Amino acid sequence: GLLVWSRSVDLSSQINDDERGIVHSFDVEVYGTVDEDQLREKVRSGVDTGISGFPEIRHADIQSAKYLQDSTLQNPRSIISLMTRNAKDNVKELVERCGFKVIEVKCTAVGMIKLGNLQEGELIAAEDEEETWACKFAGLPPEMYPPGAFEGSVLSEREQFPP
Repeated sequence: GLLVWSRSVDLSSQINDDERGIVHSFDVEVYGTVDEDQLREKVRSGVDTGISGFPEIRHADIQSAKYLQDSTLQNPRSIISLMTRNAKDNVKELVERCGFKVIEVKCTAVGMIKLGNLQEGELIAAEDEEETWACKFAGLPPEMYPPGAFEGSVLSEREQFPP
């Protein structure tokens, strides 16, 4: 899945800070078939992933749930695409508490930074638009933005020079 790495400690900590509520997207492969509407209703209303006596209610949104055509009748599998607002949400636990056995969880996006067609082990630099978004999100000073980030755009002084 997607791993966002940065030379900026500020940027990394902001992206992974639960208080910021950045949207993380995942593809979760599960055994069985999925009723997309029923699962969406369940995760939107909240799923308790805590231990007995210590509830931890987690929320998510289902983008899609698709049956995998290459699975067998005896072993049906599906892919659930979901989004959650916190980096540390245990997506595997959340989906398992909804009654599914999880095969694999893959992070596909962090905010607007997307995995795309990258294969396992591949690395690429963020596009200028992705890097600008991340810098703006983290409130980094203008000198940390990619070259040309402010050219041709009309940003307020507050956006150009966040506190």
